[in-house]
Amino acid sequence: MTTKHQHAGIVEAYAGDEDRPLPGYLASVATYRLSRILTKASITSALRAPLVRYTGTSAPGEVLARRFTRVATSILAVSAASDALQLARAALARAAQGPATSRPAPAG
Repeated sequence: MTTKHQHAGIVEAYAGDEDRPLPGYLASVATYRLSRILTKASITSALRAPLVRYTGTSAPGEVLARRFTRVATSILAVSAASDALQLARAALARAAQGPATSRPAPAG
């Protein structure tokens, strides 16, 4: 199968109003790429400067500043846990309401 046919198949599969996982996959790839740029590219060393101590001239020469890194990762972990709990609560609320056909229309 050629690339053109594969592309046409993907476009056809994602046509319509049904929810599809593609945006989640794209966000995952974009997040991966952005993290690689921020952590490895020399042009972003100014952004990394508050977080690292330099012992050399390239990425292996960067040593993370431990205290600040611990604080930053703790904040991000708490934020991720909060998001997960919010999603779980919303899912439980939807499950408690029953099927979508019996839900009243939103006001507004």
